[in-house]
Amino acid sequence: MINPADFKLLSSKLLHDGWLKLRQDEVLLPNKVKATYTYAEQRDAVIVVPLNEKQEVIMVEQYRVPLKQVFLEFPAGLMEAGETPIEAAKRELEEETGYLAKKLVHMLSCYPTTGQMNFRLHLVFATELVKTEQHLDETEYINIKLVHIKQLKPMLDNGHVETSMLLAYYVAKDKGFIRV
Repeated sequence: MINPADFKLLSSKLLHDGWLKLRQDEVLLPNKVKATYTYAEQRDAVIVVPLNEKQEVIMVEQYRVPLKQVFLEFPAGLMEAGETPIEAAKRELEEETGYLAKKLVHMLSCYPTTGQMNFRLHLVFATELVKTEQHLDETEYINIKLVHIKQLKPMLDNGHVETSMLLAYYVAKDKGFIRV
């Protein structure tokens, strides 16, 4: 069995300090080899799967700078200090889409990229939606798309949704929140 105590941290250096931090650690492995690991640190995040009474999911279309293309995604964002996943999901949903959810259910938490990042991702299902107002950050440029649940699965299968948002859909479906 692998024992975390057998991995000795020799040094740790913060290379960049922003909303996404870049860190480099030098580690002595159990076989006495020194290895350098560079990884990103960020706050935990939420992905919200919002379903309205018409069986439409509220999705956001936005340009993603690292990949230089537009993606269709579920609303998502970073958690603020002290927030629960439900509180963060409620806030992010209203900020990005202008919909307030009266009912939110935590579906799953996971570490999506353990080799490159240290954050935890929380998937939340939202219903009983009430239209309010978007409150976008100054760096967000988002179009809202309502997609009927029967149209979403073919879109996923055909590559129209290519992000980790796929995971959120399949978890919601597996847990019985989405019935197609």
